[in-house]
Amino acid sequence: MAKSSPKRRAGARAGGRAPAGSPPPRAKARRRPHRGQGARDAAEADGTGTGDKAANDTGKGTDGGADRPARAATPAQRRKAAPERRGILTGDTAPAETLIRLARGPAGEIVPDVAAKLPGRGCWLEPDRAALETALAKRRFQGLAARGFKAPVAAEQVPGDLADWIDRLLARRCLDRLGLERGAGHVVTGFEKVAEALRRGQTAVLIHAADAAADGRAKLDRLAGAGVTVVDLFDRQELSLALGRGNVVHAAVNPSGGARTLLLDVKRLARYRGIETGHAGIVPDEKG
Repeated sequence: MAKSSPKRRAGARAGGRAPAGSPPPRAKARRRPHRGQGARDAAEADGTGTGDKAANDTGKGTDGGADRPARAATPAQRRKAAPERRGILTGDTAPAETLIRLARGPAGEIVPDVAAKLPGRGCWLEPDRAALETALAKRRFQGLAARGFKAPVAAEQVPGDLADWIDRLLARRCLDRLGLERGAGHVVTGFEKVAEALRRGQTAVLIHAADAAADGRAKLDRLAGAGVTVVDLFDRQELSLALGRGNVVHAAVNPSGGARTLLLDVKRLARYRGIETGHAGIVPDEKG
């Protein structure tokens, strides 16, 4: 194909019609947005974008002030920021993360929602198995649930094993979280490895099997610092299945965000089972 002359190319650039046989003009390249820009803009519209997060992480405000270290939220600030819900057994309010959500199934049956993720209207239950069983035995739970759901609840929609069902789900949630922490490399098992982690101050949660020997527990407890929480709510079979190891008697969880979630779940299970503060297996209340 013959090449176009400089005059023909100049005419095409000037906006004139290019003569037959000349190549079409090259389209002007469009500027592509930065990858993820649309998602970031949408997220920043409700205050959860990466721009706000970066400012919060570095301590730099929107007024262009000097950088300063981010200040970690205290336990009291976390409790204040947590949404609160009203429990149906006592009518008292408490942080939602300390309560147990109940939802409705397709046929209107009551279903425990310990992760608080099921759709539809729910109501909230205090982690108190004894109070729940009393309300069920005295046939008061049906009316309490109806007020919480703001909808009628028939007797056949209340599971007969509701108290046991909640206990199993709470325990399973704790053990699943423990397995996730092990997968992330935040858990060590075995007496010697746990003892070494305690000596180095690398432990947030110390876990004993409920059927562990008293002398081994006592030795590790003496190594635990003031900030280490001791838990003994699960037997060695449960711990072994959760961690994918055989005969797990002692385990240590490193400090992490997942460890805090584990502590919240363990605290809720302990309270549901009626284990009081100061007894083995309870997570101490955080001091503000």
